Amino acid sequence: MNTTHVPEPHRTEQHTENQRHWRKILGIAPIVSIAFPAIMYFISDQRQFQR
Repeated sequence: MNTTHVPEPHRTEQHTENQRHWRKILGIAPIVSIAFPAIMYFISDQRQFQR
């Protein structure tokens, strides 16, 4: 059984589609990385206050 890799042809516009997709994700990532911990802090802070 031969296990060599045979490259498969792909669409040329696939690269630009992937670039747009990752640009959106990387644009949202800093906001999420700040907002999510802040929300978790406020939720846990309210629980501590109610005790």
